[in-house]
Order: sequence, then C-alpha cells, then structure tokens
Amino acid sequence: MSFSLSLKKMSFRILQGPIKLLVKATVLPDDPVKEFDIDIAKPIHYVICNYSATDLNVLHRYCLKSGLPSPLSAENDCGYIFVRKKRRFWNSTSNYSRHQPRLAKLLEDQQNNPEDKPQLLPVTISWGRNPGKEKSLFRIMLSNTLGSIGYLHKAVIVLALGSHTFITFGKPLLLDSIIEEAGSKDHMTLKLTRMLRLYFHNQKTASLGPNVYSRRTLIKQLIARTEVQEVIERESKKKKISNQAAAKLAKKYAKEITGNYSYFVMRTLETILGWVLNRIYDGVKVSNAERIRGVARDYELLYVPCHRSHMDYLLVSYVLYNQGLVPPHIASGINLNFWPIGPILRRAGAFFLRRSFSGNKLYAAVFHEYLNVLFNKGYSVEYFPEGGRSRTGRLLQPKTGMLSMTIENVLRGRKKPLLLIPVYIGYDKIMEGNSYLGELRGTGKKNESIGQLLGARKKLKQSYGQVYVNFGDPVCIETWLDENQKDWRVSLDNIEERPKWFTPKVKQLANDLMKGINAAAAVSPVTLIALVLLSTPRYAIDKSELLKQIGLYLQLLREVPYSPDLAIPEGDEEDILEAAVKLNAVQIAKQAMGDIVFFSEDTAVLMTYYRNNIVHLFVLPSLVVSCFRYERSLELKNLKDKCLMLYPYLRNELFLHWNEEEFNEALAQCVEFMISKKLLIEKANMLWRPEESSSEIRRFMLLSECMQNMLKRFAIVLTLLGRRTEMTTQFTRRDLENSSQKLAERVAILYDINAPESFDNKIFASLIAILREQGAIITNKDGSLHIGNEIKGLHQTIISMLPFSVQQQLQQVIKEA
Repeated sequence: MSFSLSLKKMSFRILQGPIKLLVKATVLPDDPVKEFDIDIAKPIHYVICNYSATDLNVLHRYCLKSGLPSPLSAENDCGYIFVRKKRRFWNSTSNYSRHQPRLAKLLEDQQNNPEDKPQLLPVTISWGRNPGKEKSLFRIMLSNTLGSIGYLHKAVIVLALGSHTFITFGKPLLLDSIIEEAGSKDHMTLKLTRMLRLYFHNQKTASLGPNVYSRRTLIKQLIARTEVQEVIERESKKKKISNQAAAKLAKKYAKEITGNYSYFVMRTLETILGWVLNRIYDGVKVSNAERIRGVARDYELLYVPCHRSHMDYLLVSYVLYNQGLVPPHIASGINLNFWPIGPILRRAGAFFLRRSFSGNKLYAAVFHEYLNVLFNKGYSVEYFPEGGRSRTGRLLQPKTGMLSMTIENVLRGRKKPLLLIPVYIGYDKIMEGNSYLGELRGTGKKNESIGQLLGARKKLKQSYGQVYVNFGDPVCIETWLDENQKDWRVSLDNIEERPKWFTPKVKQLANDLMKGINAAAAVSPVTLIALVLLSTPRYAIDKSELLKQIGLYLQLLREVPYSPDLAIPEGDEEDILEAAVKLNAVQIAKQAMGDIVFFSEDTAVLMTYYRNNIVHLFVLPSLVVSCFRYERSLELKNLKDKCLMLYPYLRNELFLHWNEEEFNEALAQCVEFMISKKLLIEKANMLWRPEESSSEIRRFMLLSECMQNMLKRFAIVLTLLGRRTEMTTQFTRRDLENSSQKLAERVAILYDINAPESFDNKIFASLIAILREQGAIITNKDGSLHIGNEIKGLHQTIISMLPFSVQQQLQQVIKEA
C-alpha cells in the first residue's frame, strides 16, 4: 500500500515539469472563490469526470494559482473524486468505483450534520474545443471527448493543445435533494453518481456543443424532410417543372444556406481575431458572462445581439470561446457570402440568408427546416433581431421573421427549453463611422467585396479603444409564453396554421428582447463625452464644467442605475476625459481663464452615433428637468402626469423596460436623487428648479438637452398633424412621414447640427407607428389619417419643453413650407 502511494506521488512529481512547460490553461470563472462563495477553510472535494493523472496534476497547479486548496493537499481533509474510467475489455463498466466509499461518506456526513454541508466542487478540464466526429484522423487524435484515454493519446493532446486548455469550475453541488428523498446508502450513492455523470455530460455539451455534422449528409436530410418535399411537389406543379428539377433547386438553396463548421478554422480564427482585437482595440470588456455559464448546461442557447459593426459577426463567438462555451451558428446576410470571406465564415459556423424570402416558398421551407435542425440537434444559434447594422447608434425596430421561426420550433415541442440571451455590443469607436454618415446622407450603401477587405488593412494602424460585450437577462421562451399567453400549449404539435395570438406575441417578445439589450448597455468614456458636448450650443465647454457634468452622470448611473445589468466605467471623471483624449474623440484648447474641451462640427456629427448608444439611460432625468423649462415649480402629481403622458412614446422609441408601476417608482428615485444633488428643491409640497444664480442651474440645463432631438422630432410631427386638421385635403401615413423628414432636414441644416440621424426617415416612420398604436392617430379604410383628440394636449406638452428659439424655428420653417 505504501509502495503504491509512493509510486503515485513519484508519477505526479514527474508530470509537474512537462505540465508547467506545456500547459497554459484558462481558468473559468476568473475568481471561483468569490463567484461561488467557496469557504476555503472547510474541506473541498473536487469532482473530475474522467480518471487522469495529468488532469489531476493540472488541477493541483491551477487551484493553487486561483487561491483554492490543492486536491492533493492533506490539510483541511480536501480530496478528489473521479466519476469515470476508461472502459477496457476486462472492465464491464466505465464507472470508477474506487471513490464510491467517499461519496457514501459525504452523504452520511450530510445526513448527520445538515448545517455543515460538504463542498462538492465539479471541475471540467477541456483540452482544446473539438466536439469530435469530424472526418479527420488527425483531429480525432486531438479529441478527448470519448472519456478517459491512453497515455500516448494524452501525451499527443498535451503537446498539441496544452496552450488551449480550459479549467471550468462549477457551482458547488448541493446534496439536499438526494438526502430528502431518503433511501438506502447504496441507492443514494448511485443517485449521486448519476447526477455527477449528467452534470459532466451537460457541461461537455455547453462547452463543446454536439458532434459536428457532415454538411453533405445534412443537405440530403434537409431535402428529404416531409415539409420540404411537400413544397417541392407544390413548386413543381406551380412552375410546371419536374420534381427532380424542383429538388435540384432546393439542394442549391440548401448549399447556399447551410454552414460547414470546422473546429480547425474556428481555432485559427480565434487566434487571428485575438491578434486583430488586441492590435486595433484595447481589449474586449466582457460583463455578465457568468450568468451564461450558469445556464448553458440546462438550456439550448440562442443569442440575440444588437448589430453595430461587421466585427459583431465573430465577436460574440470569440468571447464565448474564451469563456469556455461553444461558439454559436451565426445567421449572416447573403451580402457577406463572397470569396474569401464567405467560405471562411461558413466554416466558422455562419449560415447565410437572403434579405427577403418574399414569394420564394421553396427557399423559405429549406431555410426554416435548417433552422429547426440546428435547434433540435442542440446547436446554439445567433441572429441579429434588427436585421441589419444600425447607422444611427440607436436600436432599430426588430424584424420578427427569425423569431417567428424560433417560436414555431418551440410549438413543435422540445426536449430542452430554449433560452434567448440579449447581448449588447458597443465600441469606443466603430470602423464604419464615416460610411454610415454617407449612407444616411443618401450616398448609398457599398456592396461588400474583396476590395473593401483589402482596404480594411489601413484600419489596422489605428486605435479604436475598447470593445464592450455585455450579456443581458436571459428569456426562456416557454416561461415567457406561460406568463404572456397561458393557453399556448394547446398549439403544441399543431402548427399547420398559426394561432391568432402568434403574430402579436412574437412582436411583443421581440420588443422585450430589444429592451433587454438596452438594459445591458455599456457606458464608455466616448459616449459620456458625446452626451455632454452635444448638449452645448457650439460643442464646447469649460473643462471644469465638463468634469462636473460627467461626475453627475456617473453618480446618477451608480446611485440610480437604469438597470442592474449596466456596465459602468470604472474611475472618476478625470479618467473618463483622459480616455476620450487618448482616442482623439475631443480636443483641448489651453486658455488662461481655463481650458476648453471641444470637437469640430464634423466630429460632432459622428458623435451623435455614440450619444445615441446611451441616451435612453438618461431620458428619465432629462424628461423631469425638461418639465421645468418654463415652470419655476411643480407639484409632484403634475410632474408625474406630464411624464406619464410622454412615456408611452419614449418607451417605444427607445425600448425602455419600465411598465407604468416601475416607471412611477423609477421617477420617485430620480426625483429623490435630484433633490439630494440640489438639482431640485423641495419646499411646501412643491418641487422647485434651482435659482438662476446658483451653480446647479448649468448642470440642470445641460441635463435637459439630452432629449431635445427627440422632442424636436416629436414636435415636427405633431405640428404637421395640427396644421393638417385646419386643411380639407386628405393625407396618408406616407405623406406625414415624407413631410416630417423633409422639415426635420431643413431645420437641421438651418439651425442645428446637420446630423443625418436627426432626419432619418426610419425614425419618423417608427414614431408615427407609435402614435397609431396609442390611438392618437387612426388610419381610415382609404389610407387617410384621422387625428385623435389627445393630439392637441400632447402637442402643447411637447412645445412647453422646447426653448423659445426652437419653437420659433419650427414655426418659421413650417410657415415657409
């Protein structure tokens, strides 16, 4: 016995040298002690899936680095447990029975001392990220997904993949559920063993994903599916072609759509993308990734990020890969399917879709079934609900096609629940900034091509600050439907016709996802600087005033946060300004009476994009302050009434997450904060604005400017509606959109910053749609608009929040028009 123990210790010591030299592991989470609240003073029992002396040695080394006791330590009664061993011809099972007595002892201790719960800490050690089953002997040799492996195989893996090792600590397992059900000691031990094996199976799926499919086989399966065959038959009759010709066309569509995932390409791209991100960006700041690791084992994951840049396509995959999670299959526009980018993206998990399926039922059927295959086989998926990149910095109205297909898949019935994860992606600077401005000014979008790819080399010499990836609060589709459409399960397995509730609920869920993205916004130095300077008349401000305003905004974000999921910059106002200067976002003019921070008008136009990233976070305090523009004082009730009148329109335009009750609570907190900062004064049951001679009045007025652009657009639409009531001619929704856009463009050129987002036609279309939803305007059968009675009161409230100069500008421009 002592000889065997000595031999084991010797083997561990022999392995320490090669492991130290060859293995560079990533530990997830970064600080397991803090994240899981592990008490290192109490015994910790590490649970490892497969018997491996190498894995145990690696765990020993990185436990010490992470502040955890070693599994080989004799102190504190720590230890390790293997669940499985390699099945050989003389073994009838792969269960590792040597540690069964230790599991039984843990259960017994839990029964005898319920308060002193043992810490059973599961650990997954992944060598590389190959999910297996790719047709390559070389890749199979580098895969250890088949359980415990031989010494030679392990040596090859350590040599090839030592620098791509992930050590994932799981949340300590609770034994309460097993103890509560009682039973014999052997029964409870067996149940615990099964629970551990299930845990590691789910963890493997979360980090590696299902086995890689053969694209050729998948295409054959797609064409053979009943739903596709039915459409092929209908298409052959409709177009008067043979079934073989229609099937050939379906196969062509399948080849155009389907991905061709390759672990080798994904690993190569991870290295290249890491180099690019570190060259042009100051790193990627990831927030709330722990919540994804916590649910990945029990749910199928579907990522729904906002879309700001072409970098978005692989950014989420890069982040997930480095967080120990499987990269998703990504829905990409067909415009990116050009050589050489298309084939590379396809092998990185991208699948391609056309902008519209309209009129092509065969294409729609093939795409729909491919998406079902991905969901049903357990592959994680990523698609952009906006349908395209935002050119203004604000979220676009969601497209519901992909989400409709997703919910249809749920209605077919699923083994695992489907979890939608909103993802906010932000940049200190975007590479496409200038091209976005050109597109909004009408120059037209340039098609992606190899020429554009070669031109991007120049951008590698520039610095673009940080990238922000923030995971929002996940939404389980089944749970959401239970809460919002209680009888939805009646439609399970009966989806020949969509139920009546389907379309409105899809739209509601899409809006909830957009709210989730905005709730996870990341505030950056550039966005804060843009918010302040664009609130000044000439995009310039005294440095000391700027620092005070930024300090106020940081306090507001930290003390009255819009959402607990926000990513707020660390440091103070001085750090924020320093970071913006480093990125050349602002300039500083030295003056004897005090430095002035400013940017040029050309820069100001681009800065509207970054301001729009976070303007929704400050819309409530800005709305409160705007109510006092021409009022010295207001009762709290009158303030609430004014804010509530406008809130439904702001909520829909900016995807604000509060319902009416939550809005009232947030409003009360905001008022309380402003009173504490002397931005409002409470006396005699009234709220008063600061005195004109006070130091707070400047910060008060700058805060009111945050939402002036929205109020101007609103005022233009409402003023046009008011003028139309005085005329006898009919007008349609399209007439109103076009007139509003033209007037806004004229106001911007004559009196304001000539920023295309101020007169973006999509924003006016969205605003008019909100007016229709709220019943403020009604569309008649002939397409003409009927104006509701509340328009007048709404118009007066909006006008009362605008400066006299702006009111005069609008009157003059409309009069001229």
